[in-house]
Amino acid sequence: MHVLFLLLLSAGAQSTSAGELTAYTAAGFSLVQGRGFELVFAGQDTRELISELLWDIPPVLFLHAEAARSLGERTTGSLSLSAALVSAAGEMTDTDFFPPGTDLSEYDYPWSDWSLSKVRVPAAYAADLRLSYRLREPFRIHGGVRYAYWEWKDRALEYIYSDGTGGYEYGSFDGEPMITYRQHLLIPYGGISYTAGSPSLRWELGVFISPAVWAFAVDHHLKTETMYEDLSLMGTFIGLETSLAAQLLARTEGALFMRAQIMPVSRGDTRITKKQQEPAVLRSRAGIGSSTISFGFTLRRYRL
Repeated sequence: MHVLFLLLLSAGAQSTSAGELTAYTAAGFSLVQGRGFELVFAGQDTRELISELLWDIPPVLFLHAEAARSLGERTTGSLSLSAALVSAAGEMTDTDFFPPGTDLSEYDYPWSDWSLSKVRVPAAYAADLRLSYRLREPFRIHGGVRYAYWEWKDRALEYIYSDGTGGYEYGSFDGEPMITYRQHLLIPYGGISYTAGSPSLRWELGVFISPAVWAFAVDHHLKTETMYEDLSLMGTFIGLETSLAAQLLARTEGALFMRAQIMPVSRGDTRITKKQQEPAVLRSRAGIGSSTISFGFTLRRYRL
């Protein structure tokens, strides 16, 4: 049930000398980290929670490749690919809350169960197809679609569980594998960017949004042999991107960039399958969201 939304929007194709350079290829890297969460609500029409999973997303090193070319006097198209190379260890907390209306005065914590795990990202990759149109300088508008895949695994460390009588049990899982997770995202998006500077030194700022993020995740809880399948169709994404590009050689430039992105809570359905039991579907009970920040460098080679 854990849907993590990490979106790495590539910069739109740019021309360093109006109309002269019509295409480029690029390669680079970025380091991404942030926070993701998954909520389970007590009902379809309430914001009271029965479960919360919160991830401190580990720093993940991505390698990027991109190609772009002019499709007309004002229009460019680009295709970018990215894949995770190295993932550091992050943390995940899993919190279950008492049912709504429970008298919490006799409990030490406002929740019934809590656990802490280490997480790592063994696989992640993405593809992004974009069209950019130059308005009156210095503005461009962008539209595109992106597919992204994420996978991670955890190892549980410690827990605090309620005994049902007001007391709590404290214990350790000793790094036992508990959860495997796979996520697919499809994001149609639009945006606008502003560029200032000269062909030799250029600053760009862009804003991107999507009101229709499609997310599908499969979450396997190994200890309980339970499978959670989440589907959200109308998630929202907001992204801010800034970059500083400098000409290094003839037709070659390097760029430093920063991207901040947020996905507010998006509600969706969850299908729960337990061993030797009929599947159950919870309508509009799952909440999905995340926020990330990334820093990176890319090297572009232009051609006529």
